[in-house]
Amino acid sequence: LIGGVALGLRLRGSGPVLRREERIGYRGRPVVVRSFAITDEMCDKAVWRLLAAAGVTALPQLWSVARGRMSLVGPRPREPGFEAPPARPGLTGLAQLAQLERWLSVAEQLELDERYAQTWSLGLDARIVWRTLTSSGGPTWP
Repeated sequence: LIGGVALGLRLRGSGPVLRREERIGYRGRPVVVRSFAITDEMCDKAVWRLLAAAGVTALPQLWSVARGRMSLVGPRPREPGFEAPPARPGLTGLAQLAQLERWLSVAEQLELDERYAQTWSLGLDARIVWRTLTSSGGPTWP
């Protein structure tokens, strides 16, 4: 799937295939967040819009998971200027699930990240993964 999307992006446009952003991880460690560079112009096509909505654009973030910089579940890595997340950052978490239902302020997202870190359990992670995979919006990976 990753190879197919990368090839499609390369054939579709002349720009970069991957987007790369530096973020702040647990204990202030830098985390590189990679995603497919699907632009608004590409989203005019139904296939690209479907891939973006399904969270396929975030699949390159699995590289950060494999390297141990991120986990599957946890608070999102923070943009520079924000305090480091209270736990190892993840692809999906409580705040991302809540955003499927309504818009959250930054303060609400940070509060949910804190709640996750304070109440972490393997069962909580399993419930978050299950809800992420079964939500109508697809995976919540940005």
